[in-house]
Parts: sequence; structure tokens; C-alpha cells
Amino acid sequence: MSTIHNKPFKKLESFLSIELDKISRLNTENNETIEQPFFDRLQAPLYLFGFFVIVGFVIGYVQFQIRMRKHRLAHNNSKKPEEPVSETTVVEME
Repeated sequence: MSTIHNKPFKKLESFLSIELDKISRLNTENNETIEQPFFDRLQAPLYLFGFFVIVGFVIGYVQFQIRMRKHRLAHNNSKKPEEPVSETTVVEME
């Protein structure tokens, strides 16, 4: 390659190196890094997932309680009512 083609890239390289130096100086002053750690990027989706898991358990529990109440009511209504025991029907066993 000739020096004519390399000249724009040299300018770009020097410009980028100056800008990267500025950015790195700003980041070291603020104690920040350019890239976020892996778990920081996952924090919001994990909280959202946990929220939906908890909501799912609450909905499932409520549905289970409703189903059990219906089952209990149906079971109690199907029982024959016990006849009250009167003194005349009691047979003494010897």
C-alpha cells in the first residue's frame, strides 16, 4: 500500500486513540468501567422473572383453594344427614 492510502487511517487512529484516552480518564475519575458486569445486565430480567414466578405461585394457590372449597362443599352436600339419635332408639348392650 502506498502512503496516500494509509494517511486517512493514521488520522483516524490518532483521533480514536485521543478519544479513548479521554474516555478512560473520565472513567477512572468516576471509578466506572465501560462494560457492565454480566450480572448487572441480568439484574432486571432476573427480578422480572422472580416477580412472575411469585405471581404464578399466588395464582396457583388461589385456584387450588377454590377447587378444594368446591370439592369440600360437594362432598359435604352428598353426605346423608345423620338422623338424630333419640333415647328410644338406643339399645343397651350387655
